[in-house]
Amino acid sequence: MSEMDLQQYQDINEATYKTLKFINEKGFTRGSRNGEATFVNNYQFSIDNIKDRYLHLKGRTSNIYAQLMELLWVLSGTTSIEGLFTFLLPRAPDYSDDGKTWRGGYGARLFNKYKQLDNALEQLLNDPYTRQAVFNIWSHEKDTKVAVNEQGFEFTKDTPCSNFGWFWVDKDNKLNMKMHMRSNDCIAMDTEINLALGGTKTLKQLCEEYPNGESFWVIASSEDGVLCPALAHSPRYSTTADRYVKITTGKSVVKATEEHLFMLRDGTYIEAKNLKAGDKLMPYLELGDNDQVKLKKSNFVKVVSVEIVEERLDFGDITVDGFNNFAINSDIIVHNCLFGMSHINILEFTALLEIMHTLVKQKHPDIQLGKYYHNVINMHFYENTRAQVERVLSENKNTNFERQDLESYNLVENVKSFSQVQEICSNIYESLNKYYKSSDEFNNVVHSYISLRERLGDCLLTQSFLLLISFISENSNSNRLFDIEEEIISNNLSYHKINPSLAESLRMSKKTPQYILDYIK
Repeated sequence: MSEMDLQQYQDINEATYKTLKFINEKGFTRGSRNGEATFVNNYQFSIDNIKDRYLHLKGRTSNIYAQLMELLWVLSGTTSIEGLFTFLLPRAPDYSDDGKTWRGGYGARLFNKYKQLDNALEQLLNDPYTRQAVFNIWSHEKDTKVAVNEQGFEFTKDTPCSNFGWFWVDKDNKLNMKMHMRSNDCIAMDTEINLALGGTKTLKQLCEEYPNGESFWVIASSEDGVLCPALAHSPRYSTTADRYVKITTGKSVVKATEEHLFMLRDGTYIEAKNLKAGDKLMPYLELGDNDQVKLKKSNFVKVVSVEIVEERLDFGDITVDGFNNFAINSDIIVHNCLFGMSHINILEFTALLEIMHTLVKQKHPDIQLGKYYHNVINMHFYENTRAQVERVLSENKNTNFERQDLESYNLVENVKSFSQVQEICSNIYESLNKYYKSSDEFNNVVHSYISLRERLGDCLLTQSFLLLISFISENSNSNRLFDIEEEIISNNLSYHKINPSLAESLRMSKKTPQYILDYIK
């Protein structure tokens, strides 16, 4: 098997597992702007069962609600990341040029005035065997340096990873889709990490004490600002850098790579290189005899100075599943680095293929749903995540990736175009955002759900919308879950036949309400 061969997989879980395995065994290591990484070039694979598209590998943290929300966000055609989007993806502003939008959002580029997906649909309706059902995401008018400068930015954090795609019907009368992608951070080894049982140890000491990735207890911050014990593992050396950021607070000095994330007092993250004097960081407080400590608004650590240092230094990291952060230097909270292939992108594109098939078969009922093909020029994982990659490979090595026959979309006949789907999803997304901001919007959000079900039937989007309502009710900052909400959501869940792949992801999520877990048993 070489890089140029087409790898054929049953579903997203097999694709993720075997891709990581292939990179780990066959890849080459070199530097990148974000540190050492292991690459394979021109990696190509197909996914046979696109309806089995929800990632639920053991040891691989994945927020199913963020996946559902980002799919809905793409189909809504917006670029705004304010509100619910950032609540579910707290790091979203770190990849934004203005903190409010994703300039490179796929939906906004696919559903703009040029209606690229409707154009592709029209080509397929007129001639199922057309070679012109294509679309672009990368744009020379938006993504070249000149274009970025014209938009008022010196550089951009938000260049689309996915560039070009097309649909075609093969010799077996199956509709397929292919996407091309161009490409699918750490603290110093002498940094002291706070241990849940008391005291600190340097990252270097932890690497020596747990050489095989064993687990140990640290202090982490939950999403609602509660400090509590958290299980960490895989302390590791990640990279050697010739340049780093030196952050001084009133209590300590921290050395970090430029891209490493520090938690601000409001719970969001910021790259080390973007910190400035006066910024308020999430503080560490001793737990004492308590299992957890709730932080007050007055608790914060102020940055005194930030300095770029030209000096060669070793850096490393640890993994804290579920929290993805940890306390250091008895002072502040920092992020731990993650890894993985772009499973959320694949979720979005396989959904587009299934919707396209549903629309095409209204005129050409003999055309069947085919495969999703993915071609990545630079498929990689960062060296600072190797221990976690190997952990995932170990925990899933005996998994049997068997095909499951799953339900397809059931878009009702009065939905004839992607523009109509986009209009519906835009209304859904706006309704959810209002509900996230105010529980008074619950009746309106239920009305939106009923309208959606009438227009789209029992499909992934109606299931996703209902699950996001339950997530907001149960997990947002204020307690919004009332008996009437649970009753309405539970009754409507019984209307749906939950996709088994989706159900498994819901079971793995720590954020899934108990009444939903009871339903999908």
